Amino acid sequence: MNSIKNLIFDFDGVILDSVEIKNKAFLKTLKPFNKNIKKKFMKFHLNNLGVSRFRKFEYLCKDLLKQQNYEKLKKKLINEFSKYTKEGINKAPFIKGIKSFLVKYNYLNLFISSGTPQRELRRNCKDKKIKYLFREILGSPMTKIEHIYLLKKKYKINKDNTIFFGDSSTDYYAAKSSKIGFVQVGNSLKKRDVKFKINNFNDNKITKLII
Repeated sequence: MNSIKNLIFDFDGVILDSVEIKNKAFLKTLKPFNKNIKKKFMKFHLNNLGVSRFRKFEYLCKDLLKQQNYEKLKKKLINEFSKYTKEGINKAPFIKGIKSFLVKYNYLNLFISSGTPQRELRRNCKDKKIKYLFREILGSPMTKIEHIYLLKKKYKINKDNTIFFGDSSTDYYAAKSSKIGFVQVGNSLKKRDVKFKINNFNDNKITKLII
């Protein structure tokens, strides 16, 4: 990779150390349900990090609870989850090195692509005082593949000038299917063909990618 002009970041686990906060928020929301439902839901959630909460609660209501008219329950669960998440996000620390990294490379086009609802995501960025650093902050209901397609049209991103920083299979497949570069952040993703991995943004290896 060289001549990098665009950097795309997932949010949870890449910018903010908030993955465990959301895991706990899901468990709080699932409190009324039995252990088997909780176990199956959390397995689905952990295998689909980066997928929107709308899809996850639809899976709970439709596939696990077998409800036909589930929109009311789904909305209730999403609202409860959002409440629990908000309580934790305000206290969540940044991934090591990310703030100075964003400031250092702010001459590039910086974007966020997340499964978090877009309005909530932008509010979180504003509260964390990083919103001004990004050209676009994109969340659900659009998917990450749709985000990248939108950015390709607006900013002419391609495999030679763009890196996607992610920590989940959703991030990996979005980058791969969109034919742009991918860098894994952390160790949660187990893919043998990921060529470049960093523990956090203090990793000196990362400067070699951006010329």
